[in-house]
Amino acid sequence: MFIKLTLFCFIFFIAELAEVKTLSTLEKVLNSYVKSSGLKIYLLKKEAQTLLGTKSTHKAYLYVKYKKIKLSYLKPKKVDIIFNKKDLWIINKKSIKYTNKKSLWSQIPIIQLFSLNLDLKNYFFIRWKEDKAGVRTYRLRARLASLKNKIKDFKIVINILTKQIIKISYKDDIDNKMEYKFLKTKFKQKIKDSFFNFKPKKTDRVINL
Repeated sequence: MFIKLTLFCFIFFIAELAEVKTLSTLEKVLNSYVKSSGLKIYLLKKEAQTLLGTKSTHKAYLYVKYKKIKLSYLKPKKVDIIFNKKDLWIINKKSIKYTNKKSLWSQIPIIQLFSLNLDLKNYFFIRWKEDKAGVRTYRLRARLASLKNKIKDFKIVINILTKQIIKISYKDDIDNKMEYKFLKTKFKQKIKDSFFNFKPKKTDRVINL
């Protein structure tokens, strides 16, 4: 009995080490984005809404500068999402929304991945990973109860050789599918800190989330 228990513990320990090593590879890739002095990504977001039965495609630029991000949607509707480490702004022609509550902004995957130094093993565990033709796909599952129902079927696809992200996809709490394709990534871009600031006009109506 003791031998079986010892063997089980050893196998479990080896499995844990393998998972930590695999997550470490992914962490290095993500941290190269998070800690970038200036990053500009042209991406395509595809969204499939389950309840409405609709699909939409959005062109956007994602800017990252050491934990600050700005996601600017170009088409079909212009929307800016700005996060400067503590404040989150969502800006479009019709409304301006704001929050500084970590409980809200930390549940948005794009913000979570590119604005935090995550110790991934504390937030996710790997369901499986697959290597094919120089491309590695990670399928992650949230460990935290607060995230389990909000981020489902979470996948990150990276190019093993260039160590760049190709695609991120997940389902939200009502099974809407979100997919971000990283079409063109440029590192070492000169971006001013003021680019991530936003101050509404006195006449603007701000909705606090």
